[in-house]
Amino acid sequence: MAELRISEAQVEFCGAVEKAIALCQETDPELLRGVAFLSEGRVVGFCLVRRGAMAAPWVPADAVAITGLRMDICAQGKGLGRQALLALPACVLAVWPETARLVLSVDEHNPAGIAAYERAGWVDDGPRYQGRIGMERRMTKWLEAMTKDREQDKHHDAAIH
Repeated sequence: MAELRISEAQVEFCGAVEKAIALCQETDPELLRGVAFLSEGRVVGFCLVRRGAMAAPWVPADAVAITGLRMDICAQGKGLGRQALLALPACVLAVWPETARLVLSVDEHNPAGIAAYERAGWVDDGPRYQGRIGMERRMTKWLEAMTKDREQDKHHDAAIH
C-alpha cells in the first residue's frame, strides 16, 4: 500500500490511506475490511467496505457501504477506476455472500467520480444531503443484477483483507 499515490484532493475527501489501514487492523473484520485494487501486480486503488455498526446510520441492513475509494494518480483516466468498481461486488460477495447491495455517498462536486459510478452501473437513489465537506448524493449497486457482470469481469484483480 505504501506505493499508492493519491492527490491532496482525494486525501481531503477520503482521508489518509495509513489511517484507513490502521482502522482495518483495529476493527472486527466482520464489520470492516480494506480492498486493494491491483493492476499488473501493483496497487492502483484502495477503499473500505463497511457494514453493521461500522456503516453510517443511513446504510440499509442488507447493504455494504463503500467508503474512501482512492485511485493512484497514475491510474486515473485509464479506466482502472471503472475496473475496480466492476471487481468490487465479487470481492464483497466472497466475504459477505448475504449482501444484497452496495451503497456509497459521493460529493456533488466530484463529477468524475459520479460519472465513473454511473458507468459501472450505480444508480443515484437518495436525496441530496449536507456532508462533511459539501452536498452529497447516495448511490446504489444492486448485486442481484451482478451475475452477468461477475462472469464478464473475472479477469479484474482485487484483494480484500
